[in-house]
Amino acid sequence: MDDGKPKAGLVMSLIATTSSELSQPQNMIQEDMAKLKSLLQDSLSPHVAAGQKDMRILNLACGRCDEAETLIQLGSDLTQGGAVEMVGADIRIREIRQARETHSHLPADFLIEDATKISEHKQLGDDFNMVFVRHQNFWHGQELWKKIFDQGIAKLRPDGMLVITSYFDVEHRLALRALEAATAPTDEDGLREMRAQYYGMISDVDQQLGRVWEALRELGQWENTIVIVTSDHGEQLGDHGMVQKMGWFEESFHIPLIVRDPRSPETAGSIVEVFTEAVDVFPTVCELLALDVPRQCDGRSLRPFLAGEVPEEWRDAAYWEFDWRFFTPGRDGAKWPQDRRSVGHQLTVRRSDDVAYVQFADGEALVYDVSADPTWRTMLDDPERAWAEARSMLAWRAQHTDRTLTGTFLP
Repeated sequence: MDDGKPKAGLVMSLIATTSSELSQPQNMIQEDMAKLKSLLQDSLSPHVAAGQKDMRILNLACGRCDEAETLIQLGSDLTQGGAVEMVGADIRIREIRQARETHSHLPADFLIEDATKISEHKQLGDDFNMVFVRHQNFWHGQELWKKIFDQGIAKLRPDGMLVITSYFDVEHRLALRALEAATAPTDEDGLREMRAQYYGMISDVDQQLGRVWEALRELGQWENTIVIVTSDHGEQLGDHGMVQKMGWFEESFHIPLIVRDPRSPETAGSIVEVFTEAVDVFPTVCELLALDVPRQCDGRSLRPFLAGEVPEEWRDAAYWEFDWRFFTPGRDGAKWPQDRRSVGHQLTVRRSDDVAYVQFADGEALVYDVSADPTWRTMLDDPERAWAEARSMLAWRAQHTDRTLTGTFLP
Protein backbone atom coordinates (compact mmCIF):
# COMPACT_ATOMS: atom_id res chain seq x y z
CA MET A 1 0.00 0.00 0.00
CA ASP A 2 1.61 3.25 -1.13
CA ASP A 3 -0.25 6.23 0.34
CA GLY A 4 2.73 8.52 0.69
CA LYS A 5 2.85 7.93 4.42
CA PRO A 6 6.11 6.85 6.09
CA LYS A 7 6.17 3.15 6.87
CA ALA A 8 6.21 1.70 10.36
CA GLY A 9 9.36 2.26 12.31
CA LEU A 10 9.49 -1.40 13.34
CA VAL A 11 8.03 -4.51 11.81
CA MET A 12 8.61 -7.45 14.12
CA SER A 13 7.68 -11.10 13.76
CA LEU A 14 7.81 -13.03 17.02
CA ILE A 15 7.48 -16.73 17.73
CA ALA A 16 6.35 -17.89 21.15
CA THR A 17 6.67 -21.61 21.76
CA THR A 18 4.16 -23.39 23.93
CA SER A 19 4.13 -26.66 25.80
CA SER A 20 2.32 -29.51 24.07
CA GLU A 21 1.93 -31.37 27.35
CA LEU A 22 -0.85 -29.25 28.83
CA SER A 23 -4.32 -30.53 28.14
CA GLN A 24 -6.61 -28.10 29.98
CA PRO A 25 -7.67 -25.04 27.93
CA GLN A 26 -7.48 -22.66 30.91
CA ASN A 27 -3.90 -23.75 31.60
CA MET A 28 -3.06 -23.28 27.92
CA ILE A 29 -4.39 -19.72 27.96
CA GLN A 30 -2.50 -18.81 31.13
CA GLU A 31 0.73 -20.22 29.79
CA ASP A 32 0.26 -18.57 26.41
CA MET A 33 -0.36 -15.17 27.98
CA ALA A 34 2.60 -15.40 30.32
CA LYS A 35 4.96 -16.31 27.49
CA LEU A 36 3.46 -13.72 25.17
CA LYS A 37 3.87 -10.91 27.73
CA SER A 38 7.47 -11.88 28.46
CA LEU A 39 8.34 -12.09 24.79
CA LEU A 40 6.74 -8.75 23.92
CA GLN A 41 8.19 -6.99 26.96
CA ASP A 42 11.75 -8.01 26.10
CA SER A 43 11.37 -7.38 22.37
CA LEU A 44 9.52 -4.06 22.37
CA SER A 45 11.02 -2.20 25.32
CA PRO A 46 14.09 -0.97 23.37
CA HIS A 47 11.82 0.51 20.69
CA VAL A 48 9.55 2.63 22.89
CA ALA A 49 10.60 6.26 23.13
CA ALA A 50 11.70 7.44 26.54
CA GLY A 51 9.04 9.54 28.18
CA GLN A 52 6.16 8.18 26.08
CA LYS A 53 3.02 8.81 28.12
CA ASP A 54 0.34 6.83 26.29
CA MET A 55 -0.16 4.01 23.83
CA ARG A 56 -2.80 3.15 21.25
CA ILE A 57 -2.98 -0.51 20.20
CA LEU A 58 -4.87 -1.92 17.21
CA ASN A 59 -5.44 -5.69 17.36
CA LEU A 60 -6.40 -7.10 13.95
CA ALA A 61 -8.18 -10.46 13.44
CA CYS A 62 -8.40 -10.60 17.22
CA GLY A 63 -11.09 -13.26 17.65
CA ARG A 64 -12.35 -13.23 21.23
CA CYS A 65 -9.04 -11.55 22.15
CA ASP A 66 -7.68 -13.69 24.98
CA GLU A 67 -4.64 -11.41 24.89
CA ALA A 68 -6.55 -8.14 25.58
CA GLU A 69 -5.54 -7.79 29.23
CA THR A 70 -1.97 -8.85 28.44
CA LEU A 71 -1.59 -6.21 25.71
CA ILE A 72 -3.11 -3.42 27.82
CA GLN A 73 -0.90 -4.29 30.78
CA LEU A 74 2.08 -4.41 28.43
CA GLY A 75 1.23 -0.94 27.11
CA SER A 76 0.98 0.38 30.66
CA ASP A 77 4.36 -1.14 31.55
CA LEU A 78 6.05 0.23 28.42
CA THR A 79 4.76 3.74 29.12
CA GLN A 80 5.45 3.50 32.85
CA GLY A 81 1.81 3.67 33.83
CA GLY A 82 0.59 5.80 30.96
CA ALA A 83 -2.87 5.70 29.44
CA VAL A 84 -3.55 2.76 27.11
CA GLU A 85 -6.33 2.36 24.56
CA MET A 86 -6.94 -0.76 22.49
CA VAL A 87 -9.19 -1.41 19.50
CA GLY A 88 -9.83 -4.99 18.38
CA ALA A 89 -11.38 -5.98 15.06
CA ASP A 90 -12.60 -9.30 13.67
CA ILE A 91 -15.21 -10.33 11.13
CA ARG A 92 -16.58 -13.11 13.35
CA ILE A 93 -19.61 -11.75 15.17
CA ARG A 94 -19.73 -14.39 17.88
CA GLU A 95 -16.08 -13.90 18.89
CA ILE A 96 -16.39 -10.12 19.01
CA ARG A 97 -19.46 -10.39 21.23
CA GLN A 98 -17.51 -12.67 23.55
CA ALA A 99 -14.63 -10.18 23.60
CA ARG A 100 -16.99 -7.33 24.50
CA GLU A 101 -18.52 -9.32 27.35
CA THR A 102 -15.26 -10.71 28.70
CA HIS A 103 -13.24 -7.48 28.50
CA SER A 104 -15.91 -4.90 29.31
CA HIS A 105 -13.79 -3.74 32.28
CA LEU A 106 -10.84 -2.83 30.05
CA PRO A 107 -10.16 0.36 28.04
CA ALA A 108 -10.91 -1.50 24.83
CA ASP A 109 -13.39 -1.31 21.97
CA PHE A 110 -14.18 -4.21 19.65
CA LEU A 111 -15.39 -3.82 16.07
CA ILE A 112 -17.16 -6.40 13.94
CA GLU A 113 -15.16 -5.81 10.80
CA ASP A 114 -13.05 -7.57 8.20
CA ALA A 115 -9.42 -6.80 9.05
CA THR A 116 -8.75 -6.14 5.36
CA LYS A 117 -11.21 -3.22 5.48
CA ILE A 118 -10.06 -1.47 8.65
CA SER A 119 -8.93 1.56 6.61
CA GLU A 120 -12.61 2.36 6.01
CA HIS A 121 -12.92 3.29 9.69
CA LYS A 122 -11.54 6.80 9.41
CA GLN A 123 -12.68 7.68 12.93
CA LEU A 124 -10.00 5.38 14.34
CA GLY A 125 -7.28 7.64 13.02
CA ASP A 126 -3.85 6.55 11.82
CA ASP A 127 -1.81 7.25 14.93
CA PHE A 128 -1.62 3.82 16.58
CA ASN A 129 1.63 3.07 18.38
CA MET A 130 1.25 -0.64 17.83
CA VAL A 131 -0.66 -2.86 15.44
CA PHE A 132 -0.79 -6.41 16.77
CA VAL A 133 -1.60 -9.53 14.74
CA ARG A 134 -1.71 -12.54 17.01
CA HIS A 135 -1.29 -15.25 14.39
CA GLN A 136 -0.97 -15.75 10.67
CA ASN A 137 -2.25 -19.17 9.66
CA PHE A 138 -2.33 -18.63 5.87
CA TRP A 139 -5.17 -21.17 5.59
CA HIS A 140 -7.03 -18.47 3.69
CA GLY A 141 -4.07 -17.61 1.48
CA GLN A 142 -1.03 -15.37 1.80
CA GLU A 143 -2.61 -12.57 -0.22
CA LEU A 144 -5.30 -12.07 2.42
CA TRP A 145 -2.73 -11.71 5.17
CA LYS A 146 -0.65 -9.32 3.06
CA LYS A 147 -3.74 -7.09 2.83
CA ILE A 148 -4.14 -7.26 6.61
CA PHE A 149 -0.51 -6.30 7.15
CA ASP A 150 -0.81 -3.39 4.70
CA GLN A 151 -3.97 -2.17 6.40
CA GLY A 152 -2.21 -2.33 9.77
CA ILE A 153 0.82 -0.38 8.57
CA ALA A 154 -1.47 2.33 7.18
CA LYS A 155 -2.94 2.81 10.68
CA LEU A 156 0.45 3.29 12.39
CA ARG A 157 2.31 6.41 13.39
CA PRO A 158 5.59 6.89 11.47
CA ASP A 159 7.45 5.45 14.47
CA GLY A 160 4.82 2.81 15.22
CA MET A 161 5.33 -0.93 15.50
CA LEU A 162 3.66 -3.73 13.51
CA VAL A 163 3.94 -6.84 15.68
CA ILE A 164 3.13 -10.21 14.12
CA THR A 165 3.28 -13.14 16.50
CA SER A 166 3.04 -16.83 15.86
CA TYR A 167 2.01 -17.97 19.31
CA PHE A 168 -0.87 -20.42 19.35
CA ASP A 169 -3.86 -19.58 21.46
CA VAL A 170 -5.84 -22.47 22.92
CA GLU A 171 -8.22 -22.88 19.98
CA HIS A 172 -5.42 -23.05 17.45
CA ARG A 173 -3.36 -25.42 19.56
CA LEU A 174 -6.25 -27.85 19.95
CA ALA A 175 -6.95 -27.60 16.23
CA LEU A 176 -3.26 -28.17 15.51
CA ARG A 177 -3.27 -31.35 17.59
CA ALA A 178 -6.28 -32.61 15.66
CA LEU A 179 -4.61 -31.77 12.35
CA GLU A 180 -1.38 -33.47 13.37
CA ALA A 181 -3.33 -36.62 14.27
CA ALA A 182 -5.02 -36.54 10.87
CA THR A 183 -1.90 -35.85 8.79
CA ALA A 184 -0.82 -38.51 6.29
CA PRO A 185 2.78 -39.57 5.67
CA THR A 186 4.49 -37.31 3.16
CA ASP A 187 6.91 -39.86 1.75
CA GLU A 188 5.99 -42.46 -0.87
CA ASP A 189 7.08 -45.41 1.27
CA GLY A 190 4.97 -44.23 4.20
CA LEU A 191 1.90 -43.80 2.00
CA ARG A 192 2.34 -47.24 0.44
CA GLU A 193 2.72 -48.90 3.83
CA MET A 194 -0.37 -47.16 5.23
CA ARG A 195 -2.49 -48.08 2.22
CA ALA A 196 -1.21 -51.64 2.18
CA GLN A 197 -2.26 -52.04 5.80
CA TYR A 198 -5.71 -50.69 5.03
CA TYR A 199 -6.16 -52.93 1.98
CA GLY A 200 -5.03 -55.84 4.12
CA MET A 201 -7.77 -55.10 6.63
CA ILE A 202 -10.32 -54.94 3.81
CA SER A 203 -9.16 -58.34 2.60
CA ASP A 204 -9.61 -59.71 6.09
CA VAL A 205 -13.17 -58.32 6.26
CA ASP A 206 -13.90 -59.93 2.88
CA GLN A 207 -12.67 -63.27 4.17
CA GLN A 208 -14.74 -63.06 7.36
CA LEU A 209 -17.88 -62.12 5.41
CA GLY A 210 -17.22 -65.10 3.16
CA ARG A 211 -17.29 -67.33 6.21
CA VAL A 212 -20.69 -65.88 7.20
CA TRP A 213 -22.09 -66.46 3.69
CA GLU A 214 -20.82 -70.03 3.70
CA ALA A 215 -22.39 -70.69 7.10
CA LEU A 216 -25.73 -69.39 5.82
CA ARG A 217 -25.54 -71.73 2.84
CA GLU A 218 -24.67 -74.70 5.06
CA LEU A 219 -27.68 -73.91 7.24
CA GLY A 220 -29.94 -73.58 4.21
CA GLN A 221 -30.67 -69.93 4.99
CA TRP A 222 -28.84 -68.20 2.12
CA GLU A 223 -31.96 -67.90 -0.02
CA ASN A 224 -33.96 -66.75 2.99
CA THR A 225 -31.62 -63.97 4.19
CA ILE A 226 -31.45 -60.30 3.20
CA VAL A 227 -27.84 -59.13 3.23
CA ILE A 228 -26.77 -55.50 3.56
CA VAL A 229 -23.09 -54.54 3.58
CA THR A 230 -22.19 -50.94 4.38
CA SER A 231 -19.87 -48.88 6.58
CA ASP A 232 -20.04 -46.04 9.07
CA HIS A 233 -17.42 -43.86 7.33
CA GLY A 234 -14.77 -43.76 4.66
CA GLU A 235 -11.03 -43.14 4.92
CA GLN A 236 -8.81 -40.36 3.54
CA LEU A 237 -5.83 -42.73 3.06
CA GLY A 238 -3.53 -39.84 2.21
CA ASP A 239 -5.88 -37.93 -0.10
CA HIS A 240 -5.61 -34.20 0.57
CA GLY A 241 -2.72 -35.05 2.89
CA MET A 242 -5.06 -36.54 5.49
CA VAL A 243 -5.85 -39.82 7.21
CA GLN A 244 -8.85 -41.14 9.11
CA LYS A 245 -12.28 -39.57 8.63
CA MET A 246 -11.47 -35.89 9.17
CA GLY A 247 -12.70 -32.86 7.28
CA TRP A 248 -15.40 -32.55 4.65
CA PHE A 249 -13.98 -34.40 1.64
CA GLU A 250 -16.05 -37.23 0.24
CA GLU A 251 -13.30 -39.81 0.79
CA SER A 252 -14.35 -39.69 4.46
CA PHE A 253 -18.06 -40.02 3.71
CA HIS A 254 -18.47 -41.98 0.47
CA ILE A 255 -19.17 -45.52 1.69
CA PRO A 256 -20.16 -48.83 0.11
CA LEU A 257 -23.76 -50.03 0.12
CA ILE A 258 -24.52 -53.53 -1.14
CA VAL A 259 -28.01 -54.96 -0.77
CA ARG A 260 -28.95 -58.55 -1.65
CA ASP A 261 -32.56 -59.65 -1.55
CA PRO A 262 -32.90 -63.25 -2.75
CA ARG A 263 -36.45 -62.43 -3.88
CA SER A 264 -35.14 -60.02 -6.53
CA PRO A 265 -32.78 -62.11 -8.69
CA GLU A 266 -33.50 -59.94 -11.75
CA THR A 267 -31.39 -57.08 -10.35
CA ALA A 268 -28.63 -59.21 -8.83
CA GLY A 269 -25.18 -57.76 -9.58
CA SER A 270 -26.51 -54.49 -10.98
CA ILE A 271 -25.04 -51.12 -10.04
CA VAL A 272 -27.34 -48.17 -9.26
CA GLU A 273 -25.81 -44.76 -9.98
CA VAL A 274 -27.92 -42.49 -7.76
CA PHE A 275 -27.38 -40.64 -4.50
CA THR A 276 -28.30 -42.38 -1.29
CA GLU A 277 -27.54 -41.86 2.39
CA ALA A 278 -27.14 -44.02 5.46
CA VAL A 279 -30.59 -42.91 6.65
CA ASP A 280 -32.08 -44.83 3.70
CA VAL A 281 -31.02 -48.20 5.10
CA PHE A 282 -33.53 -48.41 7.95
CA PRO A 283 -36.68 -47.67 5.88
CA THR A 284 -35.35 -50.10 3.26
CA VAL A 285 -35.14 -52.87 5.87
CA CYS A 286 -38.63 -52.02 7.12
CA GLU A 287 -40.18 -52.34 3.67
CA LEU A 288 -38.27 -55.53 2.85
CA LEU A 289 -39.68 -57.04 6.06
CA ALA A 290 -43.19 -55.71 5.34
CA LEU A 291 -43.07 -53.38 8.34
CA ASP A 292 -44.40 -49.84 8.46
CA VAL A 293 -41.72 -47.15 8.14
CA PRO A 294 -41.87 -44.90 11.23
CA ARG A 295 -42.99 -41.41 10.37
CA GLN A 296 -39.95 -39.94 12.10
CA CYS A 297 -37.61 -41.42 9.45
CA ASP A 298 -35.77 -38.94 7.26
CA GLY A 299 -34.59 -41.67 4.90
CA ARG A 300 -36.28 -43.23 1.88
CA SER A 301 -36.61 -46.89 1.04
CA LEU A 302 -34.36 -48.29 -1.68
CA ARG A 303 -36.77 -51.13 -2.41
CA PRO A 304 -37.85 -49.74 -5.83
CA PHE A 305 -34.26 -49.98 -7.09
CA LEU A 306 -34.07 -53.63 -5.97
CA ALA A 307 -37.10 -54.26 -8.16
CA GLY A 308 -35.46 -52.58 -11.13
CA GLU A 309 -37.66 -49.50 -10.86
CA VAL A 310 -36.75 -45.81 -10.62
CA PRO A 311 -38.89 -43.68 -8.27
CA GLU A 312 -40.51 -40.63 -9.85
CA GLU A 313 -38.87 -38.46 -7.23
CA TRP A 314 -35.45 -39.14 -5.74
CA ARG A 315 -32.49 -37.33 -4.26
CA ASP A 316 -30.61 -34.84 -6.43
CA ALA A 317 -27.77 -34.68 -3.89
CA ALA A 318 -26.33 -36.32 -0.80
CA TYR A 319 -25.72 -34.50 2.47
CA TRP A 320 -23.35 -35.12 5.31
CA GLU A 321 -22.20 -33.31 8.43
CA PHE A 322 -19.02 -33.14 10.48
CA ASP A 323 -18.86 -31.84 14.04
CA TRP A 324 -15.46 -31.24 15.61
CA ARG A 325 -16.61 -29.44 18.77
CA PHE A 326 -15.05 -32.18 20.88
CA PHE A 327 -11.63 -30.75 19.89
CA THR A 328 -12.36 -27.20 20.99
CA PRO A 329 -12.89 -25.06 24.11
CA GLY A 330 -16.46 -24.89 25.35
CA ARG A 331 -17.15 -28.42 24.14
CA ASP A 332 -18.28 -29.61 27.60
CA GLY A 333 -21.05 -26.99 27.78
CA ALA A 334 -20.09 -26.12 31.35
CA LYS A 335 -20.57 -22.38 30.78
CA TRP A 336 -23.37 -22.56 28.21
CA PRO A 337 -25.00 -20.34 27.00
CA GLN A 338 -22.45 -17.62 27.77
CA ASP A 339 -19.57 -19.64 26.31
CA ARG A 340 -20.54 -20.30 22.69
CA ARG A 341 -17.06 -20.84 21.29
CA SER A 342 -17.76 -24.36 20.12
CA VAL A 343 -21.01 -23.82 18.22
CA GLY A 344 -19.27 -22.70 15.03
CA HIS A 345 -17.10 -25.80 14.83
CA GLN A 346 -19.29 -27.91 12.58
CA LEU A 347 -20.11 -28.11 8.90
CA THR A 348 -22.60 -29.51 6.41
CA VAL A 349 -21.93 -30.64 2.84
CA ARG A 350 -24.31 -30.83 -0.11
CA ARG A 351 -22.86 -33.03 -2.88
CA SER A 352 -24.72 -32.87 -6.19
CA ASP A 353 -23.65 -34.27 -9.57
CA ASP A 354 -21.31 -31.42 -10.39
CA VAL A 355 -20.92 -29.24 -7.28
CA ALA A 356 -19.89 -29.76 -3.67
CA TYR A 357 -21.12 -27.01 -1.35
CA VAL A 358 -19.54 -26.89 2.11
CA GLN A 359 -21.24 -24.65 4.70
CA PHE A 360 -19.45 -23.96 7.97
CA ALA A 361 -21.41 -23.00 11.08
CA ASP A 362 -19.36 -19.81 11.49
CA GLY A 363 -20.76 -18.48 8.21
CA GLU A 364 -17.89 -19.36 5.88
CA ALA A 365 -18.46 -21.60 2.84
CA LEU A 366 -16.53 -23.44 0.12
CA VAL A 367 -17.97 -24.37 -3.29
CA TYR A 368 -16.08 -26.95 -5.36
CA ASP A 369 -16.53 -27.48 -9.08
CA VAL A 370 -16.37 -31.28 -9.06
CA SER A 371 -17.41 -31.60 -12.70
CA ALA A 372 -14.25 -29.75 -13.72
CA ASP A 373 -12.11 -31.31 -10.99
CA PRO A 374 -13.32 -34.48 -9.21
CA THR A 375 -10.43 -34.17 -6.72
CA TRP A 376 -12.09 -31.22 -4.96
CA ARG A 377 -9.27 -28.75 -5.56
CA THR A 378 -11.01 -26.29 -7.90
CA MET A 379 -13.44 -23.66 -6.65
CA LEU A 380 -16.65 -22.94 -8.56
CA ASP A 381 -16.52 -19.62 -10.41
CA ASP A 382 -20.26 -19.12 -10.69
CA PRO A 383 -21.88 -17.00 -7.93
CA GLU A 384 -25.43 -17.69 -9.13
CA ARG A 385 -24.93 -21.45 -9.01
CA ALA A 386 -23.28 -21.17 -5.59
CA TRP A 387 -26.28 -19.20 -4.34
CA ALA A 388 -28.62 -21.87 -5.72
CA GLU A 389 -26.67 -24.54 -3.82
CA ALA A 390 -26.90 -22.47 -0.63
CA ARG A 391 -30.68 -22.14 -1.04
CA SER A 392 -31.00 -25.88 -1.56
CA MET A 393 -29.07 -26.52 1.63
CA LEU A 394 -31.24 -24.07 3.59
CA ALA A 395 -34.34 -25.84 2.29
CA TRP A 396 -32.90 -29.23 3.24
CA ARG A 397 -32.12 -28.04 6.77
CA ALA A 398 -35.62 -26.62 7.18
CA GLN A 399 -37.27 -29.78 5.88
CA HIS A 400 -35.27 -32.01 8.24
CA THR A 401 -35.53 -29.99 11.44
CA ASP A 402 -35.97 -32.21 14.49
CA ARG A 403 -39.67 -32.08 15.37
CA THR A 404 -39.76 -34.62 18.17
CA LEU A 405 -40.63 -31.91 20.71
CA THR A 406 -43.47 -30.47 18.65
CA GLY A 407 -45.37 -33.69 18.09
CA THR A 408 -45.90 -32.78 14.43
CA PHE A 409 -44.97 -36.17 13.04
CA LEU A 410 -45.81 -38.32 16.04
CA PRO A 411 -49.03 -40.42 15.85
